Amino acid sequence: MEKRYLQSLTIAVALIALISIPVSAQAQLARVGPVVPVTVGGAPVQNGFPLWYEDENGLKLELCLDQNGLCLLENPFPGQPISFPENFGGEAFWWSADAIMETRDGGRALLVLALEAAFAADDPIDGDQISFARVRIRIDNLVKGEIYTVIHPFGQDTFVAEDDGKRGINSTQDIGIGAPGDFSGALASRIGPFLTWDPIADAPPGFVGDPGVEHKVAGSPAGNNFFRVIGPEIGDGSPNQCQNPPAGVSAKDCIETDLFSVSGKIATVFGVTVNLANYNRNAATGNGKVNVFAESAENQNLEVTGIGAKVVAMNVDGARYFARTGFNTGNNALPESITVTNIGDGPATAVTRGLTDRVTITRATYDTGTQALTVRATTSDGQVPAGGLQAFDPQGNSLGSFSPGAAGELTITGLVVPPAYITVRSSAGGEHKREVAVRGPNMP
Repeated sequence: MEKRYLQSLTIAVALIALISIPVSAQAQLARVGPVVPVTVGGAPVQNGFPLWYEDENGLKLELCLDQNGLCLLENPFPGQPISFPENFGGEAFWWSADAIMETRDGGRALLVLALEAAFAADDPIDGDQISFARVRIRIDNLVKGEIYTVIHPFGQDTFVAEDDGKRGINSTQDIGIGAPGDFSGALASRIGPFLTWDPIADAPPGFVGDPGVEHKVAGSPAGNNFFRVIGPEIGDGSPNQCQNPPAGVSAKDCIETDLFSVSGKIATVFGVTVNLANYNRNAATGNGKVNVFAESAENQNLEVTGIGAKVVAMNVDGARYFARTGFNTGNNALPESITVTNIGDGPATAVTRGLTDRVTITRATYDTGTQALTVRATTSDGQVPAGGLQAFDPQGNSLGSFSPGAAGELTITGLVVPPAYITVRSSAGGEHKREVAVRGPNMP
């Protein structure tokens, strides 16, 4: 296995002239899971990366952090418990599949396919987390200036060799690197679905392969479960270097292998993302309802707690979850937060989220004649005090406050130029943004 470094987090092509990259049709990766931190088995877990990625076949692989030789780890203190950031390497992997074979005169051809977790500045620093999908091709001892075609599970690439020695072809594509904390870019890469041992039953339980053992694989969307290089004098001419050369291609112009080193852990912890937790409260009685919206893997068993002694099971539709429950001031006052627990995880995972009211802007109108902006807004919390709603312009400057309720209204006068939109925030945490409608006579 080649040790990977992150000097090429952007697309790097060295000593190579790239002609084209015709990509085979594929569905790519399907979804990315919730981001930790979560509470697992009652203890907080923090590393800031998604728990899992899912391919088009529904296979979810979690970030592989086991210290059993089946995960690719570069922790500073091997053998000691993994902790973030003290004993967490500069990169980790949800999945990888490498293939290596010999070229002529003792050279080698290397293919690296991977879905990686890393950091924008290399070192494990919270807030710097990124992910990307890698396709790396490095080939030695070619004929300078000649064209070579590389066929692999996720596509076909054509190159002109720029050197006849080491790494005459040296290409690395890292796709999906966005701003730290944005892990969606890898979904649009060429990686997907995940390659697994063929048959997967041969793999260690709970894993899709063993990186220390080369093995045949399955999963290529084009059926190309091999690594093949075609080009002048790529091989030594022995028939075993290319079992199925294309028509018209001589044995010395083709090398291939169907053996890969594969790493990936099948997800058993799916976590939960709480998208929204809001409430409404009666002004007179203080009684109200709580609405909780969440996402996880499909058909998980999620519960909401934190509202007195109540434990509320969430309704599920695929990967979407919802629960609604009530509270009253007699024995179950408005909680500051709720906790959603995925009790089907092993061990259970949980996320705590603060409750907010629901703010609705019902009017935001600017009159060109009077140069006045009128804003009306309501809150779902009837007990938010007078002045508990405030309006802000796009720069975050306060435009004033007004009382909540159906008749809550704020008028700002003397505005030569109206804001494009306004935001109303509640002292109970809710907010709503709305574009400003313009009315009145034409301006000169």
